[in-house]
Amino acid sequence: PFKIGGLDLPMMTHNGKSEEALKVLADLMERTYPNGYTPIASCGETCDALGYGQDLLNILAQKDGLLFTHKSGETYKRHDNYASDRLFDTINKAKQGFQPPVIFAVGGGVNGNCIGLIAALTGCDFIEVPTTPMHYNDAVTSAKKAFSLVQDDRILSKNILGAFYLPQMAFCVNEWLLTISSANAHATVGEGTKTMNMLGIANSCVGAKDFNNILGGVEFASDFTKILSEVEGFNSLIQFIQNPLTLQRKKDIIELGQKIQKHQQISESAFGKINGTSSRTVNGLVANSEKFYPRTSPATMSVPSTNSDIDRKEKLSSLLEERNAMMQEFRESFYSMPSGKRDSIL
Repeated sequence: PFKIGGLDLPMMTHNGKSEEALKVLADLMERTYPNGYTPIASCGETCDALGYGQDLLNILAQKDGLLFTHKSGETYKRHDNYASDRLFDTINKAKQGFQPPVIFAVGGGVNGNCIGLIAALTGCDFIEVPTTPMHYNDAVTSAKKAFSLVQDDRILSKNILGAFYLPQMAFCVNEWLLTISSANAHATVGEGTKTMNMLGIANSCVGAKDFNNILGGVEFASDFTKILSEVEGFNSLIQFIQNPLTLQRKKDIIELGQKIQKHQQISESAFGKINGTSSRTVNGLVANSEKFYPRTSPATMSVPSTNSDIDRKEKLSSLLEERNAMMQEFRESFYSMPSGKRDSIL
């Protein structure tokens, strides 16, 4: 575990296939919450398009849950991007019952920061599932969760409202890092260099005093920039990310994911009209695209299914299967690399 003072933060990386990793996480959750829980998976637009939030909720297989999606990026690191009636209704309902809410930050560091603040303010259990190494080695370990002050889409002050809130666990599915950009990979080296250069004096008198509360500070002290010249896996990772075939496969998956998002929104809109519910607009932002998983079974629904409902469900199911197949092809392209390169990246 990463340790800051007396606080432990278990950080786990699963190097196996995505399905195996998610099964391990689901087993951990089942042992921790034997009476069940209400998972809330928070995803930005790209992460949702790649299907990571849905994959997580599918494997957790809880009775109730919420896939909470929102706009991505630093400009949307703000309160109105997370001001969702359904999000807070789900939290409140779970707190009143026997399946406590557990918020999963699935995605990058901005998502982890913002939904982590929601978890802190509402007292929810919190688990970070990073899909970028910047989220993993920076946003998670800093324990800082915050919104920025943004006006007219201009950032006036970063991280102006926040809290320090450690997650119960960070669980990294290594395969999910294969969809990062090369810019994110290089930024991670920069962040690691900053951190490790500070710890580089941990074995001196001054450093021992400054960093005595960081477990392993002396052992980790290093010139982290050497990773660029000494660790073959970094260059191999960049080559894989920048390969035109990799970029095209990722682009195709995201475009299909965006089509899935539109179909889900149409279905939710139709369901909302029947039930008298509607989306809420906050400061010009539609209050997110939220989906409940698993859905109520047709046998218990009071709303009759029409032919158009059935057609929409069949179309959506077909698109989801197509995305799963495309993601499988994407991952197989990685495992088909020469074993030396592949293993060095892992």
